[in-house]
Amino acid sequence: MADLQGGELVVARYRLDARAPSDLVGIEAWEATDQILDRPVRLSIITSPDAPLTLDAARRAALVSDEHVTRVIDVLHDAARSIVVTEPYVGSTLADLVEAQPLSPHAARAVIGAAATALEAARRRGVHHGALRPSAIRVHQGRVRVTGLGIDGDLVHGEARLDGDAASRADTVALVALLHYALTGDLPRVAHDVEALDPGVVGPARLQVPGAPLVPPRDVDQAVPRDLDTLCSVTLGDHDDGPVTPGQLVSELAPWDSEHVPVTGEVPVAVQPIEPPVTREVTRQSVRTLAAGGASRGAARPGTPPPAGPVRRPSTGRIPRVAPAAAAAGATSLTLKHAAAPAAPAATASTAGPTTTEQAPAAPAGVPNTTQPVTTQPAAAPAAMLSDPGPSGRGPDSPGTTTARPADDGARPQTTKSGRRLRLNPTPYVLALMLVLVVGAGVVAKNTLFSGFEPAVVEASQTPTEEAPADADPAAEPPAEEAPAEA
Repeated sequence: MADLQGGELVVARYRLDARAPSDLVGIEAWEATDQILDRPVRLSIITSPDAPLTLDAARRAALVSDEHVTRVIDVLHDAARSIVVTEPYVGSTLADLVEAQPLSPHAARAVIGAAATALEAARRRGVHHGALRPSAIRVHQGRVRVTGLGIDGDLVHGEARLDGDAASRADTVALVALLHYALTGDLPRVAHDVEALDPGVVGPARLQVPGAPLVPPRDVDQAVPRDLDTLCSVTLGDHDDGPVTPGQLVSELAPWDSEHVPVTGEVPVAVQPIEPPVTREVTRQSVRTLAAGGASRGAARPGTPPPAGPVRRPSTGRIPRVAPAAAAAGATSLTLKHAAAPAAPAATASTAGPTTTEQAPAAPAGVPNTTQPVTTQPAAAPAAMLSDPGPSGRGPDSPGTTTARPADDGARPQTTKSGRRLRLNPTPYVLALMLVLVVGAGVVAKNTLFSGFEPAVVEASQTPTEEAPADADPAAEPPAEEAPAEA
């Protein structure tokens, strides 16, 4: 088999990126990319003589569906290579976590409990790991993953190959040994002596010496709970005691909280200082104060000026229609007037006094002046809104009180009372016509429907009719009746 190189395409789908570390013999691991699905994968190229048996175990492991198991994606075999495609191995191994410092009892319970849950799901499928060690359990972003299921323990198939209950018991004892390692940092031999382990791999510093007794966890750390200490001492002792399946180990460790799983593998995010929100000072003024004249007369009032009232003609009282340019000029002049000084209160009909003529302010440059001088009276009461004109064509204001209005520039024809348009609503007439047609059609239909049920009236003849003989000529005339003889 030719050596593989980075960037090479395997089985026309997986591009090799870089070599991945592996502590087992008979396997060549690569980090690769799936060209079809565009996702990272791990390729385990089996080089051991028992490659067909390893591929068979990997196919059975692909049926295991658990969130704590690194899933087998594909199993490939050609004339030159045997390849197992799995999800990438991410996160920190249990060895990396314990080398920093032993885990707390809550964290150790949660990590080993999650791994036991995954192996129990595999056992129900008839799949066993067979090579549990500190590098086979990883923690990434608070999630525990068991790697190498169906691969690591099936690389070497010798006479000591376990199956069934014996393989389940071996996985359970190895999990308890990893629990002891997570609590104390001392690794028992049962979780290190793997058949396919590379002899050149350096073990942990505190590996159990062959033949030396194992120190109980509470003798190393008094903070270890008694139930965990008893579980490790009984299971790893000289007698075959303790749980025999991963499911029984789950019952021994429960309950645990997944929040106690160490959070590793996360990219630190630089925290930016939070700037205080920019606040703008808002000046508020009571509307009642403005209505009561609380603001000084002649001072500029905050906010936009009030809208101008309708402009009415002195003669007819109707609102004239002006051209757009004239309307814009009139609105500009009214706005300038409100910005310069407060509007003078309008006089009521009962107010009497001399009338004064007020010249409207000049319009801005470039805009024709379309306003006319108006006459006002001194106000004796607060300003009032202009009401709709009455029958006489004027509102309740006095005859001498008018408002600035734009002059008629002839852009639109003037309207009068006699020229008011009459609008006809045809809907009532159409509905009435349709109603008449429907009623007429109903009457005709009723007469037509019931006309055939009247009895036929036939007048009876007073004179009996003599039947003609059967052999008589139908064309022959009947004989005339003889006159009665006179007496």
